[in-house]
Amino acid sequence: SPNFDLANFDAFTRSLLTEPERLDTDHLVFEYELFVGGIVRINNIWIKKIWEMAGPSTTNILNLQVKQGVPVNIRPKNWRTNSSRVTFFGQRLDFVIALDQALQHFYPARYPTWLNTVQSNYLARTGHAL
Repeated sequence: SPNFDLANFDAFTRSLLTEPERLDTDHLVFEYELFVGGIVRINNIWIKKIWEMAGPSTTNILNLQVKQGVPVNIRPKNWRTNSSRVTFFGQRLDFVIALDQALQHFYPARYPTWLNTVQSNYLARTGHAL
C-alpha cells in the first residue's frame, strides 16, 4: 500500500482558501525497488489528483493521521487493491466536502465559511464550479 502522506492537513486546507486550483494538480507517483549498488527499478507509474488518492474514513471523515486528537496529515488509500471495501472520492467536490467536515469536526470555530470560500475562489480562478 502507499507509504507516504498526501499533504499536511492544516497547510493544505489553509492553502485551498487562496489557491483552490491545487485540487487539479497532477501528482506523479511511482512504485520502485532499490537494489544493492544503488540500482533502482521502476515497477509502476501513476498520475493522480490528490482527491483520487484520498478516500472516506468512518473514523475521521477522510483518511487522516490524527495524533492526540489533532489531524496532522492526509493519508492515501491503496488504489492498487481490488477490494470493494476500499472507497475513494469520486470527484474533487466530494473530497472538499470531506475536508470541510473534518475542519468542522476538529476545529469548529476556525473556518466557519471555509467550504463557501473555497468554492467561490475555485470558480473565480478557474471559471468552473467545483
